[in-house]
Amino acid sequence: MLKILEFANLPSSSVKLCAIGEGNKQTEHELNRLGIKTVSPKASENLLKSESAHADILMLHLGKEQIFLSKEQNELFNTLISFGFAPTLLETELNSKYPENILLNAAIIKEKFFAHKNSISIFSEYKNFKFFPVNQGYAKCSACIINSNAAITEDDGIFTAIKTAGLDVLKIKKGDVKLHGMNYGFFGGAAGKLSPDILAINGQLRYNSDKDIIISFLRNHNVHIVELKSGEVEDIGGVLPLLEEE
Repeated sequence: MLKILEFANLPSSSVKLCAIGEGNKQTEHELNRLGIKTVSPKASENLLKSESAHADILMLHLGKEQIFLSKEQNELFNTLISFGFAPTLLETELNSKYPENILLNAAIIKEKFFAHKNSISIFSEYKNFKFFPVNQGYAKCSACIINSNAAITEDDGIFTAIKTAGLDVLKIKKGDVKLHGMNYGFFGGAAGKLSPDILAINGQLRYNSDKDIIISFLRNHNVHIVELKSGEVEDIGGVLPLLEEE
C-alpha cells in the first residue's frame, strides 16, 4: 500500500512516486530501476527554456493531499487525482518575467515556508505554515532539504532565513551545478529525498568542489546519497517525492 507524504519533501519511508521534469530519461530510468515511478508536469511555453519543464517551478506540494499546479497542467491534475491528491490549478498564469515565474517555487520544511513575498501572498491563507519571506525567488531550487531540521543552500538570504528558523544549514559555493542554457543551477534543483536516510542527487557529487563538506554534513544527519546519473550534478527542477510506502 502507498500513501501520500504527510509533509512535503520529507518522506517517512521509501518513496514510490516522485515528480521530475520531462526529458530527463537517464534520471527517470535510474529512479525506475530503484522501484520508483515518475510523473512529469507539462513544460510551459510561457517560461524560459532553461526552466520550462522544471517540476519545482510548475508544481508545489503543500503536504498531504494539497498540491498546486501551474495553470496548464490539466493532464497532471487528473493523474494526481487518481493517486488521491486534491490538486489546485493556479489561477495566475506563470510567465518568464521574474518574479512571475516563481510563484510555486517555495521551500517547505515541515511547517516552515520559505519563499518570495509574491509566492507567500498566494499561500498566506494556509495558517498551518509559518512564513519566512526571502529575496531569492528560486527558494525551492536554492534549498536542498535534508530533513525537518536541516538544509543545504548556495544562497546567502536562504541561509540566513533557515538559520533564523532554528535549523541546521550548510552554505556551499555557487557555480558547481549545471543548468542547460544558464551559467549555473542550484543544488536543491538537482536533488530530492527518496527515504528518510537517502538523498538522490542528479549527477556525481565528485564533480562538486564542496563534496567533502556536503558528505560530512549529510553524515551528521544520518543521510547518504544515491547518484541518479553520470557526470556533473545538474539542476532539473528537483526530484519531488509524492507517494511512499505505508
